[in-house]
Amino acid sequence: GEFKNNSFRNFIRTEGIKHVISPPYTPQHNGIAERANRSVIEKTRCLLLQSKLPTEYWAEEAATATMLCNMVKKGNKTPYEVWHKLAPPINNLRPFGCKTWVRIPDLARTGKFDAVLWEGIMLGYANQASAYRVLRIADKSVVISRHVKFDESIFPSLAVNPPRVPMEFPNIIFSGENEKKSLEADTSDLTCNSTPEEDVFHDALEELPVRRIKVIGPRHPTLITSDISTENILPFSRRAHTTTNKAPKNFKIQGKEKTRTNGRKR
Repeated sequence: GEFKNNSFRNFIRTEGIKHVISPPYTPQHNGIAERANRSVIEKTRCLLLQSKLPTEYWAEEAATATMLCNMVKKGNKTPYEVWHKLAPPINNLRPFGCKTWVRIPDLARTGKFDAVLWEGIMLGYANQASAYRVLRIADKSVVISRHVKFDESIFPSLAVNPPRVPMEFPNIIFSGENEKKSLEADTSDLTCNSTPEEDVFHDALEELPVRRIKVIGPRHPTLITSDISTENILPFSRRAHTTTNKAPKNFKIQGKEKTRTNGRKR
């Protein structure tokens, strides 16, 4: 793994740290680190969808997501504050992937009337969030600078989003020529690659009348009224049904015969 090397081994030996390695292919023994990785991946995915950048910039997004995780409180202090002994610079945070203008250094200008700003995309932070990593759109190179301006309402994208493929549904309701063509297509599909037994079945189907259903306009639910026509009531006679329950005169309880008469024992 990434923690099994001589440099790391010498460091923990110098600091007096005991190195415990989990068994191979057993991430369950390292649940804290795995859960931290999941938090970073989830934030990275959100940054990717927000910025609409190509997936090749996932490392920049993961680094920004890790920094954001370190600026979230876990208890009374944030991990950033515990490590750096300083409050996290939350005022320097900007939306990932927003439009950015970087001031061109004086030494990089070739003429007095040249542009003074580079157009770019905000990719992350540098030097403990005191500077910014900006993707320069002109040549797609990463520039680090603190002299930047942001437009947090614009998210330019370098990725060409593929057009959505419309879903195809079978035509169920037809009218006019489309209906005739659909019936001919269905008949040709039934007659192709058929066996003698299927031919008999198809011949029987052809003899059946074709029912065409045509719906015009939306269907609305029928309103229920209190007006009932007597013509819709079927004539029939109702019979009264009564039931009676009669207890037997003699019955046995645990081998003893008893007789009940008017609710009294004999």
